[in-house]
Amino acid sequence: MRSLPPTEPGRHRRFRWGMAVLAGLAWLMPLAASLATTAEPPAWVTPPVSAPGVTQRIFQSAAVGGPVSYHVYLPDAYAAEPQRRFPVLYWLHGCGPNPQSAIAPLSAAFKDAIARGRIPPLILVFPNGLPCGMYTNAVGGRQPVASMIVNDLLPEVDGHLRTLADRRGRIIEGFSMGGYGAARLGLMHPQRFGAVSILGGGPLQADFLAPGPGLQPLELRQRLLDQIWGGSPAAFLADSPRTIASKAATALPNPLPIRQMLGDADFTLPANREFHALLNSLGIAHTYREVPGVEHEMSDLMTALGDDYWTFFAEALVTAPTTTTTQADASRLLTQASFGARWSDIERVASIGTSAWIDEQIATPATLHLDALDAHYKALLPLYNLGPTPESSCVLSTLCRYARRDVWWRTAITAPDQLRQRVAFALSQFFVVSDLNADVNYTQYAPADFYDTLVVNAFGDFRTLLRDVSLHPAMGRYLGMLQNEKADPAKNTEPDENFAREVMQLFSIGLSELNPDGTVKTDALGAPRPTYGNDEITAFARVFTGWNFANATRWKFNSNNAGIPGYIDAMRPMEAFHDTGSKTLLRGQVLASGRTATADLDSAIDNLANHPNVGPFLARHLIQRLVTSNPSPAYVGRVAAVFADNGQGKRGDLAAVVRAVLLDVEARDPAVAAGPNYGKLREPLLRFTALWRAFASPGVAVANGAGRVEGIFRFFNTDGLLAQAPLSAPSVFNFYRPNYRRPGEIRDLGLFSPEFQILNDNTALNMVNQLHNATFNADRDAPGISRMLGGPLATLGSHGLNLSTEKALAVADPAAFVDRLNLLLMGGTMSPAMRTVLIDALRTMPTGDGGRQRAEDALFLILSSPQFAIQR
Repeated sequence: MRSLPPTEPGRHRRFRWGMAVLAGLAWLMPLAASLATTAEPPAWVTPPVSAPGVTQRIFQSAAVGGPVSYHVYLPDAYAAEPQRRFPVLYWLHGCGPNPQSAIAPLSAAFKDAIARGRIPPLILVFPNGLPCGMYTNAVGGRQPVASMIVNDLLPEVDGHLRTLADRRGRIIEGFSMGGYGAARLGLMHPQRFGAVSILGGGPLQADFLAPGPGLQPLELRQRLLDQIWGGSPAAFLADSPRTIASKAATALPNPLPIRQMLGDADFTLPANREFHALLNSLGIAHTYREVPGVEHEMSDLMTALGDDYWTFFAEALVTAPTTTTTQADASRLLTQASFGARWSDIERVASIGTSAWIDEQIATPATLHLDALDAHYKALLPLYNLGPTPESSCVLSTLCRYARRDVWWRTAITAPDQLRQRVAFALSQFFVVSDLNADVNYTQYAPADFYDTLVVNAFGDFRTLLRDVSLHPAMGRYLGMLQNEKADPAKNTEPDENFAREVMQLFSIGLSELNPDGTVKTDALGAPRPTYGNDEITAFARVFTGWNFANATRWKFNSNNAGIPGYIDAMRPMEAFHDTGSKTLLRGQVLASGRTATADLDSAIDNLANHPNVGPFLARHLIQRLVTSNPSPAYVGRVAAVFADNGQGKRGDLAAVVRAVLLDVEARDPAVAAGPNYGKLREPLLRFTALWRAFASPGVAVANGAGRVEGIFRFFNTDGLLAQAPLSAPSVFNFYRPNYRRPGEIRDLGLFSPEFQILNDNTALNMVNQLHNATFNADRDAPGISRMLGGPLATLGSHGLNLSTEKALAVADPAAFVDRLNLLLMGGTMSPAMRTVLIDALRTMPTGDGGRQRAEDALFLILSSPQFAIQR
């Protein structure tokens, strides 16, 4: 900060926050003394600041190797809304002997802006950047400011405060040296920050020692260069935002809102103009503004900008909604993140908020299918009437296949871990194993346990999931990795390439190289650039040799001998059958010769899991399965960025990825959902789970003289009727392709419509017929309606619906009744015209049956409507 000359006593000053602190490269003389005392240890713990809402916190930093302090401002809403999570602004101070002087006035300004509704409530974190630490890691390791903030402080804040703990919930801003730091850290770690604000930033010039207007004497600059960059101008340039921007330009998430603002009388203006031109030349989108008459002073800059200063925060935080969750919002979330909304779930989400409900679901223990299958199968077995030698194992058993699907339906309809189960269902269409294959169908215990692999890993680590899927014997038998042996010239045999091909094409990276936003990279002729070729397929096939049943005693171990646990325990290697030659994987990674089967497999899994395609490839799949068939590239890019880095330096955190999918503005904003190209065709199975969950179906029973089994959710023949059944896809390519375009208007508009691939005359008619059967004569309280299956192999029974609330409301208030169904089944998206038609029709119906006809008719009209068929 330059001192005002005596000839300007009347210059307008407003309030000036820590003049030396916020002045960056125009230090006052006390700074010279602070730079001279390099032998003193850095002041990692500063005196506390007293200001409303502000507290000092001290934590142990691994980078520093000791305690470090920071200050935090919590908005009033933090205490008032204990279930809510908040975005965080990391505000970086300037260079000077009193870094804390800006905290009180800044927190007061933000408090006022929140109260005026200019910005949503947010947390302000003021890191300790040392008096002049330059937000980098100084040479010699003495001042690791950057590592302390990025690696230690961010996890500390997210671990102890209710934050939106991903990049969309973090903004980094600073003034002067802090602006320089925001540019450095924001551009170096774009997967951790969702927006970057550079205010009066410096030093942004290419040559730190070059003279310039308003810069401090060369002697002071040389001292700082010595202290931070070891006296090397080249080290300064290599560490600067200029170099970081040049390296990161092609990999920055889209969007990454960046603003660069300063006064046109600021002494850093030439360097800022130079940096602005560099960003333009690199194609890095940003806003740039010079404010007339403002010098290098943060308070004057804020005052001159007025409400325009706050607009950036309001817009940058649009992807992290913090508004109150309405019942309609809650229902839409449940449509995307569960197997259907129940009234109690709608009230729960509306009460605690979207983000908190997702956190709650992630923490809910997993409901597993294998043990439930075993118990259910054994309960049904005595009713099967097989004669004197009843079947005693779940091998090649029709009844067991029925039982596995029973368990899937029961879990989907009643399990408390709805989000986990819905994500597992989505993953089952990514890592496809099908019991239509005889090797998989040999025992239904295998696909049930494979499904549990997806359930257990749904919120875990992607690499772990990919490895577990690869080594599951169901996958091994389905795609040929089990008993896949190295080449034998004498027999003229080569390793099976099936799994090697599909693990790349379908389970990890796809066919074409992708940009971070999921768009396809092309060559000079405009053709997609392939991710792999025959050489890579051959190499991976050789990697995946030498694996057998876990309980195998010899290589050609018969399936009958494997039994259980061979069909569910992870495959184990037999080294004599593994190809130990060298192999070249994706992106030129070479595996040396002489390695074990396990070492080769782990390297191959790493090679795949770390490929840049995985994030956007998986992100698009999950968005299509949960939210919408046609996400924007920006939506895919935001989710892929979280896959690459969950905000705490971890790649492949599926819990963070699921949060990013469901909390994105394209998932949550009703205005976006109202767009003509938004949404997805509901999968056949999800139409029925929505019905049976919404109205608490009790299921059916089966009984004979040998006993009785209650609460069965039997809908067996959906693969024949509706072209979809759990773990029964017709091929490894799932029930439908992600890039399928329905011929006609959808294709003409360039839109994707995956689920439409299985919609034809036959399935459309069957859908209406089955919904009719599930709706009419379904009132669980109606007399004379059987709730029994015809036997343990019956394919469908009348599950029953709890319509007590709906019947009463249909009689008393048809409009309120339709509004309730709108929330339960349609996420509040019913059109006004449809609502009017339904209400008018209901009012013409008799009420002598207590509202049963009104309730069932309205249900069927909604369930069979095009508006219900499209999830929004």
